Amino acid sequence: MTIRYGFFNSVSKDRKYDADDFNYLLRKLISNGVFASPSNNLQVTAGTGMNIIIKKGEARLDWKWFISDSDEILQIDAADVSLNRMDRIVIRIDFTARTIGFAIKKGTGATNPIIPDIQRDTTMFELGLAVVSVPKQTTALTQSLITDTRLDAGVCGVVTGLIDQVDTTTLFNQYQTAFQEDRTFNNTAFNTWFSGIKEQMSTSTLIRKFTNIITSTAGQKVFNIGISGYNTTLDILEVYINGLRTAETIDYTHDATQITLTKALDAGQQLEVVVWKSIDGANAITVIEKVEQLQNEKLDKTGGEVTGNITLDTGKRMMVKDKNNTGLNGLSLLDNELLLGNSVYKTAIGSKSVPIWDSGTAAKNLATEEYVNAKIKELQDQIGALKGVG
Repeated sequence: MTIRYGFFNSVSKDRKYDADDFNYLLRKLISNGVFASPSNNLQVTAGTGMNIIIKKGEARLDWKWFISDSDEILQIDAADVSLNRMDRIVIRIDFTARTIGFAIKKGTGATNPIIPDIQRDTTMFELGLAVVSVPKQTTALTQSLITDTRLDAGVCGVVTGLIDQVDTTTLFNQYQTAFQEDRTFNNTAFNTWFSGIKEQMSTSTLIRKFTNIITSTAGQKVFNIGISGYNTTLDILEVYINGLRTAETIDYTHDATQITLTKALDAGQQLEVVVWKSIDGANAITVIEKVEQLQNEKLDKTGGEVTGNITLDTGKRMMVKDKNNTGLNGLSLLDNELLLGNSVYKTAIGSKSVPIWDSGTAAKNLATEEYVNAKIKELQDQIGALKGVG
């Protein structure tokens, strides 16, 4: 049997205590984990490319203290071309080296990858901050690929003291279950709706996603939507806080320009505004087809076969050649008559763009270069306007 006790003053150096003796005292006073406040204490967020950012903060692990006074950037290894991977982000004690720091535990590539385990033995002690999903061929990480595990007391948990020892594992599992159930429900509802509506769609629909990411200041509740052309009636607005979707009227309200949260955020929180805009793409497709048609029908200044319409102002005259470039005639439009050389043709309508015909021949449409160029520019402007919606 081993009995341990302490502390007594030393008399002639007969009482010696080390760091383990002091840490043992803390063991019954303070639990392992990260500090709960601020809420982004040691949070893992997506950076640029394959980088992640670990927010500054404090933790206790194996009853030793750890402080990171600035954000830390770590790089996740490149994704595999054919296999998925799960990496775990940890704070690690190396008892041999007597150091504490951040580490990435790289998982093994697989179709259904497994998350690396937490190590806690005589050589290492780890707190799991997050799990990063690395799908095959991924070139940039997003917040949706990062699962926050700070509240999972099985791998991390939050620091508590003295009497109240809060086990957040149940809360974490409940949150994860609710999230997956909500995701499954939404996917099922969408698939059911889409299966019923897709056969009824008579036109193509163009859907565009616009996002605005804002970093909060301390106590901030009001945020600008920051997406020009947002229409409260026609567009769909979504709000995410640190990658988690929020509920309108419960978590926030909004008008045409601003979002007001129910509860203020701490400094450094990430609020993402997503606006979905849709336009009827049938008109856009028609415009594109017309441009292609006009480009095919355009007359070169040096000649070419005529397959389209021709436009002339009343009283104007142009020179035309036949297909074999053998005949040269003047072409004029006089009210409802078309004059070609000395021959008169009747027009179908008294407009500037007319089909013409001669006895015994099929109607033949002509178009001037100036008219075609003007129509192409007009249609290209329409395409530009459709692309610029939002």
